[in-house]
Amino acid sequence: MANPDSVLPDDPSWLKTAFKELGEREIAGRKSNPDIQRFLQSTIVGPVVPVADEVPWCSAFVNFCMEQNGLKGTNNRLARSWLTWGKATKQPTRGCVVVFDRPGGGPQAGHVAFYLSGSPQTGIRVLGGNQSDAVTISNQHLPFLAFRVPEQEDDMTEEQARQLKAVFDGLTVPGTTSPEQTVNLMF
Repeated sequence: MANPDSVLPDDPSWLKTAFKELGEREIAGRKSNPDIQRFLQSTIVGPVVPVADEVPWCSAFVNFCMEQNGLKGTNNRLARSWLTWGKATKQPTRGCVVVFDRPGGGPQAGHVAFYLSGSPQTGIRVLGGNQSDAVTISNQHLPFLAFRVPEQEDDMTEEQARQLKAVFDGLTVPGTTSPEQTVNLMF
């Protein structure tokens, strides 16, 4: 049986990106980890980023992983911004976005990460940023607010569409008069 705490061949591309970032951690004090700063730059909506990397960055990490794979995230540093992203799913699937409540943290407090395994009833394993100040895999028993998947989960990325278009370039479908018309019908 495959280890759910490692990248699997059928994992969504954004989860594979998240696995590549495992171990990135905050630097205590005034210095900042440049990789965490890179995650933070994937969002422009939300609190202003101070010089240090010791700010909430779980949502920035999820945004970064989505952006790296041609998907639009929330562009927001608040974990709860993911409550309206994509579409809800009742049963978590590997790589789906999990939004958690932070009891006692106020109405905007939360956490967001990627689902790996487990059951909402007994606790789940997630890969996320800003978990113990690092990109880690952890058990989460916080109240789950939502499991979300991309709205167009099965849609191709722009790069995949360009590659497919290149394959079909030059072919003509019956009823069309040119390769361009064929490609335009397909895309």
